[in-house]
Formats: sequence, structure tokens, C-alpha cells
Amino acid sequence: MTPWERYFLVGRRAGCPKEQMDRFQLADVVLQERQLVASAAARQCDRADGPTAIGYGGARGGGKSHWLLAQMGADDCQRVPGLKCLLLRKVGKANLEHFEDLRRRLFGKLGHEFAAFRGILSFTNGSRIIAGHFQNEKDIDAYLGLGIRRDRDRGGDDADGAEIPGHHDVLPHEQTELATAHLFDHEPGRRRSRLTISYGTGIRASECAGLTEADIDWQANTIHVVGKGGHERTVPLNEEVAHMLKVYRLARGAVQATDPFFRSREGGALSRNAIYERVRTTGRKARIERRVSPHQLRHTFATHLIKAGVGLVTVRDLLGHRQITSTQIYIHLTAQDLRHAAQRHPISELIKRVEDLLPNVKLPFQSGTLSRFG
Repeated sequence: MTPWERYFLVGRRAGCPKEQMDRFQLADVVLQERQLVASAAARQCDRADGPTAIGYGGARGGGKSHWLLAQMGADDCQRVPGLKCLLLRKVGKANLEHFEDLRRRLFGKLGHEFAAFRGILSFTNGSRIIAGHFQNEKDIDAYLGLGIRRDRDRGGDDADGAEIPGHHDVLPHEQTELATAHLFDHEPGRRRSRLTISYGTGIRASECAGLTEADIDWQANTIHVVGKGGHERTVPLNEEVAHMLKVYRLARGAVQATDPFFRSREGGALSRNAIYERVRTTGRKARIERRVSPHQLRHTFATHLIKAGVGLVTVRDLLGHRQITSTQIYIHLTAQDLRHAAQRHPISELIKRVEDLLPNVKLPFQSGTLSRFG
């Protein structure tokens, strides 16, 4: 009996179905008997009357991460095209290096790509594993979308209350230039200034609500912003943004230097919740399909700058990100555009036509027939 035949019998004795063991063999993944029992239990979750969760405990170094990544990647992701798995661990630098080592050892025979800075492992059938870390329960809620929903229920700032720690795969869709212009067309002068500053500077709704009269330097055309954790930055204003703020200031009337810059018609300070609601109302008036928010305008600001060729470090500083990894998602967005452009190149159609016309012709530098596959 071969080692694989013995391994197959151990798996069947643990309760693993034949095709699950076949997938492990195809990926060259070898699990301990205790791990195979956990894999068999994981398959029970597929049944309508099966469990909704399983546990795999044990001391440190007990093979939990090895089993979980193997089960997700070699079994679940291979049999369910387009599946998204979320792998959360309370990790530090050493554990991140451990994850990279596990990936190399487990998936050497499975076609995949790994975007390390985003923590996304993608397979050829569209399935992917999103790896992230957490420090407390609020971080886990953010990954699952609970933090976003709770913050929206409060009318809060999506960017402040729901940014996923160490992971930026899920970002709002940016508005196209045409949709953004359409949005501005449906906003009167006073409110247009808030859209202008969100899209023109990329500041958060909470930062917009916190602006005071003294925070705007009209001579230098800059604003002083206090961001997350009290971090301060200076953001330049282009002429159009500065002009719209001056129009708003003239209509608003004089205030004290320490007073909020944006105020309601009754003279009270605008909260970030009020800013969110007014932007969303404008989006509904403009009949834009996706819900519009200040955070989406912030995302649009960054995406349009990257597509215009502005450097990543510059965009990071404008957004107030403390880590460059928080800004790197925009490189991925630009790469997607380039990839789509490459796929639209007519070369594939031209090659097909040549093959149809000259099916068996060899070119001087070719050892075989002319073919797209070499």
C-alpha cells in the first residue's frame, strides 16, 4: 500500500468524503488525523441541517493555522468558484511571516496569486482568502460589516467608524467624473461647498465638521485639518475649491475665528451626521444608483488623483493616512484599469485570424506550428 493510499484510508476513517481527499491529494496537502476529523466536520456545514460553526482548539503550535488554511484553500475554495473566505487572527509580525510560509508550503501545486500588502490570496477560479488581523471585538465587527451597519444606524462617518484594520479590500465604488458632475448639478450653492470640499480635498466628514473659521488660510489657500487620533495636516485648496468656500462664507455671514466654518441655516454647527445625511439626500435627488456619502467622495478624490498620475505618497499625505499600506489599494484600482485595457487589445483576434488562414504554417523561428499556446 502506497503512502497516499494509507493517507486516504485515514481520511475516510475520519469521515472525509472521497472527493475531499482527492482535492487534498491534488494539492499535495497532508493533514494529521485530528485535522482530517476537523475537515470532515467542516463539510457537515454544507448540509441544511448541519452545524453553522465548528471549533478547533488546542495549545499553541497545535497546527490550527495549518489546518484552517489548508481546508480553506485546498478544499473549500477549489470546489466553490468565487468563494470569499475571511481568515482572522490576532497576529504580529512573526505570525504574518508564518502565514507566508504556510501559503508557500500548502499551495505550491495550486494556481494562485498573493497580494501581500492587501492580505488577499486569489485562486484561478475566482475564489479568494482574505487574511487580516484584529486586536479586539470591534475590529472583528468591522471585518464582518457589523461596524459599518451600526455606524450607519447612528448616521456616523463610515470612514471613522468602519475602516477595517490592516485590510482595505472593501472600499466604496468611486463616482465617475460624469456622475460627480451630475451630483454637483443637483446641489444649491450653500450645500455645493460641502460637496466641493469633500471631493476637492478628500477630508473626512468628521474633519469637515470640525473645521473652524481660523483653520482656513485664505492667503495660502490651505486648510488645517485635525484627523484621527488628533493627527494634524495641512491640505492645499485649488482655486475652484477656494472660490466655492468663499461663496459659502459670503452667504453664511461673519463668525468668530473659533466658530465652526460650516453652519446650518439656523446658525448652529453642522455635525458629521448632518453632513452625511445632506450628501446622501443630494445623491437621491441626482438619481445616482449607488448611495452617495462623504466617504465615497473621499475615495473618489483619491482614485481620480491616482488615475491622473499623482504619486502614492502625495495621496497618502492628502488623505491623512498614517501607513502607506492604507493608500496602496488605489494602486490595485489603477492596475485593474490597465489590465482591462490590455484585455481589450485586438491582438487576440488578429492571432486567431492568422491561425485560421495558416493553420499548419511554420515560421522560421518556430519549432512547432503557429499557435496561441506556443
